[in-house]
Amino acid sequence: MPALFLVGMMGSGKTTVGRVVAERSRARFVDLDERLELIFGRSIADIVRAGEPRFRRLERAVLLHLLDDPGFTRDEAWVVATGGGVVTDPRNMEAMKGAGTVVYLDVPVAEIARRVGRDPTRPLLDGADDPAETLGRLLDARRSAYEAAHRRVDGRGTPHEVAGRVVQAWRTARTAAE
Repeated sequence: MPALFLVGMMGSGKTTVGRVVAERSRARFVDLDERLELIFGRSIADIVRAGEPRFRRLERAVLLHLLDDPGFTRDEAWVVATGGGVVTDPRNMEAMKGAGTVVYLDVPVAEIARRVGRDPTRPLLDGADDPAETLGRLLDARRSAYEAAHRRVDGRGTPHEVAGRVVQAWRTARTAAE
């Protein structure tokens, strides 16, 4: 069973929804940001503050490491919550599409801003006078990459509601691929 990769902006619910989807589907769950922190022993915020280009290289390395890990088999269901900017490198989207189904959790900027506010663990919002404006610029820059996903799911609602839509999209994508 191919993996499911959740992409979308920070605050779109990738980790929260991903855990629910994994539980419902009896799949294994991995959060790429958590894996990156574990491997490098530093928080995402600290790594990004040291330079976003370096962070993106490390993020790609962690994604490829996961895909090459013998434990990450095509015979077992996996749900992978990615970082919001993983799609900024088109090679990452290509790798994820090659390993499974990519689902974009689409959430309006106003809702994302409400969810993340001025969260100090969100380094791309550091010093932002207007987080909604910063989020809007980020979303505009990434939108076409997100929309290259196999499926788009409305990310508004409770985690269980969104997870239901994601599971349906995942099933539909798998059925279409067969």
